[in-house]
Formats: sequence, structure tokens, C-alpha cells
Amino acid sequence: MSVSESIISGEGKIRKDANVVWADNLRALATVSVILLHVGAGILSKYGQVPGMIWITGNFYDSLVRACVPIFVMLSGAFLLTRDIPSIQAFVHKRLTRILIPFLLWSFLYIFLYNELSEINLRLIAKNLWQGSSFHFWYVYMLIGLYFFIPIILKWVRHSMQNEILYFLFIWLVALLFVPLVDTKFKMPLDLTYFSGFLGYLILGYYLSTFKLKGSPLVLATGLFVTGFLLTFLGTHYLTRWMGYFTGHLYDYLTVNVALMAAGIFIFYRNFPFSSTSLFSKTGGFLAKYSYGIYLVHILVLDKILQPFNINYMFVHPVIGIPVTALACTVISALLIYLLTKLPFIGRYVN
Repeated sequence: MSVSESIISGEGKIRKDANVVWADNLRALATVSVILLHVGAGILSKYGQVPGMIWITGNFYDSLVRACVPIFVMLSGAFLLTRDIPSIQAFVHKRLTRILIPFLLWSFLYIFLYNELSEINLRLIAKNLWQGSSFHFWYVYMLIGLYFFIPIILKWVRHSMQNEILYFLFIWLVALLFVPLVDTKFKMPLDLTYFSGFLGYLILGYYLSTFKLKGSPLVLATGLFVTGFLLTFLGTHYLTRWMGYFTGHLYDYLTVNVALMAAGIFIFYRNFPFSSTSLFSKTGGFLAKYSYGIYLVHILVLDKILQPFNINYMFVHPVIGIPVTALACTVISALLIYLLTKLPFIGRYVN
């Protein structure tokens, strides 16, 4: 579904946009990024087993696109937290229907394609639906949890002053710094878990799409992204060398470095003067419209369509193999979802 909608207006806030091309382009970027992330991820666990430059290439690409999932959540915050909700029941029903029906359809397809028919039974189906029939479906479960909370948080956000939202975001960033330490020998006496989680990205997306930023947004965006990327890329490199095995703590979406990257990319796209008639924006609009279906199907395309032809990150050097495989997967996934949506009866439920 395209997100060409209006942003809330008001004193101290960004005026309404007739056509938010930036959001479609940003959703398209996040869609391609998550595919690229999954294409290159296989290299990372092979630290010490593959040549150093190949592993560094995988780390570079993976670090570069780590903000993909936070961007999806931020876009949800930018649009869902700016709308009036007629009733909690109507909101939950509409959102869950929109997300659950395609999710269940693809979940059953993954179950039947990744298991022997003789092994499929009600217990296996229930287990797969409970845990996710594919590893990347965790995002859907997380998103459903956020949807349940949106009717509650929306009233606070919409009636809060800018400084009040900044107060929350500041403590959220502090929580991102320290909450991971609760699983280590260092125990924090201060409980900040109330401010942690993907809820922060939801509110960050609302804030950055609603309130004007001082200074040059594009300069700020570049600084945030470069800082976050270098912390992720170099930090993961040196942590892994120090530990002697792949150490992906800085890859976690709920880290300050990834939050900086996500904020930088969001600010850049929000303030860049995209042309709605350009090929870039038209392509972005197409990918944004089918982004949910592309997300659901892309692992299937990687495993069942490209892999049998040995098209993966290693079919040539990963510097080329990773982006080419990701591009091929994106094109095939987008065309597949587009064609499936044209089918009678079932077409409306695949995306």
C-alpha cells in the first residue's frame, strides 16, 4: 500500500504535503535494504572461514542497511500517529485485517514449501504459526504488538508539546545505551525498560515527520548517518576481531548507532526535493505499493528461485554478488507480487 498521504499541520509543525513522494521512496529503500541485508548475512557467521576482505565486504553491506526495519516502523509512526482514530475497535480491526491475512497466507505457503508433506500436521502448523514459519516473520509479530499500543500512545503524542516528545526520545536513547547491559555482569539500578523497544522508533518517525528541524536538515542527516554507520561497521569489525568470532551486538536494531543511521536516512528523505515524475520516484512508488508482499515473499525467492541457479552473494565476488543478487530478488519479488495481485479472489490478499 502506498503511503502518499498528508502530514499533520499546526503551529511549529510541517505543513501538509499534497504528495509525500519522499515516503514512498523511503519505503522502497527500506524494502531493498532488508533484502540486501538477508543476501549478505550468510557471510558474517563465517568469520575466520572466508578471506578477510570477503568478510569485510559482508560487514560493510550489512552495516550499511541496518536501519531498514527501524525505517519501516518510523514510517508507521509518521502516518498512523497523525490520523484520527474513530474507535479502537475500528483501528485494530482494519490494521490487523490488513496485516494478518497476507501474513497467514504466506505463512501457510512457507510451511508447505519448507517441510515434507508427510510431516505436516496440526501440531507443526500451530508451532510454525506461533514461532513464525520463516525467520523474517518476527517483524510482523512485532508490528502487531505496536498496532495494539498505537490507540493508547496516539492521544499522548497528539496532545504533547515538542519538548515533551523530545523528553521521551532522549530517555529512549539513554535506554538503548544501557538496557542491553541488564544481561551482563553490570546490573543497572535504574530501570529504563519502560522506555525501550520499537515504540521509540514509532514516536521518532512521528517527531521527524511533524516538527521542523533547525539548521540544515540534509547536513544533519548526513552527519547522523555517517556517524551511525561508522560505529556499526568499525565497531562490529573490531569487536569480532577481539572476540575471535562474529560479534553482532552493534547490528541490533535497538542500539544507538542504528538509531542514528535510521534518523539520518529518514531526515534526508523527508527533506530532499524529490520529483514525483522522475523514474526514481515512479519506481519507488511501485515498490512501496507492494512492499509488504515483497517483504513476505523475498526469502522464498532467494531460496527457491535464485539459489537453485547458484545466484547468491558468492556467484561472483560479494562486492558485486551481494547487490546484484539483492537487485534480482527485488525485481522478481516485486513482479511476482504484482502479478499475484491481479488474480481473482486471492489477489487482494497477497499484499
